[in-house]
Amino acid sequence: MYVYANNDGMVLNEVSGGTVMMRPGDVWLATDPFVQSRRDLFSASPTVVHATTGMVSLPATPVEEIRKARSRG
Repeated sequence: MYVYANNDGMVLNEVSGGTVMMRPGDVWLATDPFVQSRRDLFSASPTVVHATTGMVSLPATPVEEIRKARSRG
């Protein structure tokens, strides 16, 4: 499963130290330790979607909402 960054800039990686560069819409593995430690910086749905008629931004879906839906169904 993948998640999408909704943050823009450098973020401290408290799991392994150092910093991580993030851009809105970047695709990450949902199982990555950094993603697991900072779920607030990611969305379960794309945060940036491009189209030939302009850019459409969808509301971010919190990662936890996807987990809740899967556990119910």
